[in-house]
Amino acid sequence: SVVRLALASAGATLVATRLDSTINFTWNTTNLPHAVFTTNLTYLVRWTGQIQPQYSEPYSFVARSDDGVRLWINSQLVVNAWANQSANDRTSLPVELAAGVRYDVVLEYYQSTGSSEMKLSWYSPSQAKQIIPVERLYPADAPQAAPALVSPATATAILGYPFTYTVLVNNGADVVAVEPLPPGLTFTSTNRVLSGVPTQAGRFPVLVVASNAVGELQAIVDLTVVDT
Repeated sequence: SVVRLALASAGATLVATRLDSTINFTWNTTNLPHAVFTTNLTYLVRWTGQIQPQYSEPYSFVARSDDGVRLWINSQLVVNAWANQSANDRTSLPVELAAGVRYDVVLEYYQSTGSSEMKLSWYSPSQAKQIIPVERLYPADAPQAAPALVSPATATAILGYPFTYTVLVNNGADVVAVEPLPPGLTFTSTNRVLSGVPTQAGRFPVLVVASNAVGELQAIVDLTVVDT
């Protein structure tokens, strides 16, 4: 249960890849991320993998970095502090997660000069703040579970007003179909967004079909269009 690190020099030349059990690092001039570096100068790091929460509730992610950091959870940018800065906590807004479901995670970090630190923690109402542990991390190329819907299973739109809903599925799944489409709405497969201006009030069960190498998901998003 690990995440994959890709390490690059200042010129974005790939230097090495490896598997890390957690993201909990403080580097300096005598403790560098790779033997190719002889001084604590600029380098770039990208970790990719999956996380699997224990509880079904909102989680906040804390990226402590010196210098820049960006964090994506299931393709959503939740921390963006891409600048030279001293070590400090950057905390995301709460992200709704479901217990036992794996979510894609990408963490990018760059070191400029001087001290270097990168630590990734999380917490929730039932989970005290901690470095995300090895038993909750998986490499992105690990054997996958079947896909699951991780965006809300219910949504509300207002008749005659613009509406947007992003279909989020995990475990590397491709969204095959979103149907039937409520009147006035369209689905864009490239960004998985259901959007438009509803032209009919009512309740519309929308079937989401997605698949990966392990299995297929068929889930209902219950959309209600309200006539005010």
